[in-house]
Amino acid sequence: MPLTSAQKQARYRERHLVNGTRAALHLFVSASTRAKLNRLAHHKGCTMTALVEKLATRAERRVMARLSGKALKAYYDSE
Repeated sequence: MPLTSAQKQARYRERHLVNGTRAALHLFVSASTRAKLNRLAHHKGCTMTALVEKLATRAERRVMARLSGKALKAYYDSE
């Protein structure tokens, strides 16, 4: 018996959640933001996932460079 669409989707998601090192992120952004992300990813020659990961890493580094002591601890505790 062939798999249903829901079963295929579940298998796809399982394959991409590698040993807890990846997580799904579902969100809605404006169409213009989506277009910007597509253009940036294409320009940089990477996937949108890789682009978002790079942007988040760079932004966090900038924030962390300005924090110290209690503020840095509070930042990490906010997860």
